[in-house]
Amino acid sequence: MSEISIKTDVYTPETTKTVSFQGYHPSRLLSAMPNLLMDVFKLESAGIYEDQFKWDDSVDPDSFYVIWRGLKGFDKFSKFVFSVVIMGTQNKKDKMGSANVTMRAEIKTTMGQKTPLHWIANRVYMSKFYNDFRRKYVKMAKEEVTQFEEEVKALFNLMERSKI
Repeated sequence: MSEISIKTDVYTPETTKTVSFQGYHPSRLLSAMPNLLMDVFKLESAGIYEDQFKWDDSVDPDSFYVIWRGLKGFDKFSKFVFSVVIMGTQNKKDKMGSANVTMRAEIKTTMGQKTPLHWIANRVYMSKFYNDFRRKYVKMAKEEVTQFEEEVKALFNLMERSKI
């Protein structure tokens, strides 16, 4: 048959959140991002993926575009998917520039269904029991993405760095 698949955006009502920065050396976030993702989301390096890395140094200022994605499993049905897109420019001589960090976070739940009986059992289980777990997962994910946003701002000295 098919499967039940539910996707919940953590950033609601918008689907993304963007932090903008102008100042000295915005590309330093590129080297800090993998460790930042591992520390805040408590991921192993195998849970972080660098989907794209583009750096154009043929013009002044240099431009860069990078996408990272993190995956974290909550249980056998639900996982937390987080992506970060960094797009910016940096002057070659004085290292001044700007960067936009766009974050997207969602909880994905998938339950397989092999027979019509599975379909009925999954619907009952989802409505009576599992939705409480999903709400807890969304709450935990919101706390982690808020922490991540604070850490990105702290890296750019936009606010005081918190203790991880």
